[in-house]
Amino acid sequence: MEVNVDLTFIIKLNGHAYKNRKEQQPIPKTMERKPPQDNKNKGPSQKIEGKNELGGSGWEAFRQLMETMPNGNLEFSWVRAHLHAQNILPAVRDQGIGRPTCVFHALCAAAEMEIRRGQAMRDPPSTSDITFDAESFVIDFEREIRLSIGEERELRLVDRREDVGLRLFRSNGVVARSADWGGEQRVRIASYRVHRYLNFLQVARFLSRGRAVVGVIPAGDELIELGAAEIYQFYPLEATYGREADTTHMVLFVGFGVQDGTGRPYLVFESSTGTGFADNGFGRIFFDQIVRERLYTLTAEAPQPPPPPRSCADPQSSSSSATSPPVPPPPPPRPEDLGNSSSSATPALPPQRPPFQGHGDPGSSSSSAGPCSDEVLDPLTIAAAIDGRPRNFHWHCY
Repeated sequence: MEVNVDLTFIIKLNGHAYKNRKEQQPIPKTMERKPPQDNKNKGPSQKIEGKNELGGSGWEAFRQLMETMPNGNLEFSWVRAHLHAQNILPAVRDQGIGRPTCVFHALCAAAEMEIRRGQAMRDPPSTSDITFDAESFVIDFEREIRLSIGEERELRLVDRREDVGLRLFRSNGVVARSADWGGEQRVRIASYRVHRYLNFLQVARFLSRGRAVVGVIPAGDELIELGAAEIYQFYPLEATYGREADTTHMVLFVGFGVQDGTGRPYLVFESSTGTGFADNGFGRIFFDQIVRERLYTLTAEAPQPPPPPRSCADPQSSSSSATSPPVPPPPPPRPEDLGNSSSSATPALPPQRPPFQGHGDPGSSSSSAGPCSDEVLDPLTIAAAIDGRPRNFHWHCY
């Protein structure tokens, strides 16, 4: 079913989220960590930004993308959905123990997802096997800052890895591999953008289009021990710590949902801690728990394949069919053309299809480091392209 829904008003809802909720009072924070008893944990009774934005016809457009999970939650993610019959998710990475390299793994995964999305949007749709080498990315970073990974934390620059990493990714590229190349080459992202304080529906809109959104979450014991069906919430040891965490973890967001009973919005993320983490490498976190001033999107495209080899006897591509008629030889040059350095005996290549181009990203709340492209698609249009979503869902418990 195709319905035309105007979603331009969604961004405007942010300023009117709590006008009718004056009766709701937050309870004091405890001075002791109290982990949730079950998946129905409501967390702190506070006004959650984005929660009241889930009403109205605008939310219904996203609702049609979501499915009811066995625990009653409403959820959409690219873990279960395909775009034009193509899987756009990158493989789950494993950064190893004691390696503070989550930033580089998350950025590489985001670039792979953007390339896969671009290939799926082509006509005909296709996929990509391009994978980026996060470890070589780390080496590039260390050479740039002239420090070993981890030592730069002494400088207490919170987002230094993201800033330097994104800049290097755009200017120098990162080593990537593909079976189409038979080797490796550096591939650059086209652009990136830093977003500050997006609300839940703005993030959901990016994700519903298949856009890769990278973000930072607080890391605590609850994250390490996160169950397959749990939604992560960070509990500070003392109220004086506020919502800060000594350690953070960068992840790739790949979906969104709403918890049954509480109505609390959450995001689905892909971690870089191996498939043994949570639900086969994927977890869930309440939206009010993410570090909202550090959200990133980027654009990337698969590099053009190298031109096929040419034969001296045939000026056309070697991939031409054997049944193609022979190409007549070029006419002899006219006397007046002799000595003209601009003429060439090599025939021009046939025009190639231009890469996918789109429009600017909506919902950005900060300046961009470069032009950021996207295709204007509302969730209902995306819903028509999403397929291959299995209906028999099983949690993978450990």
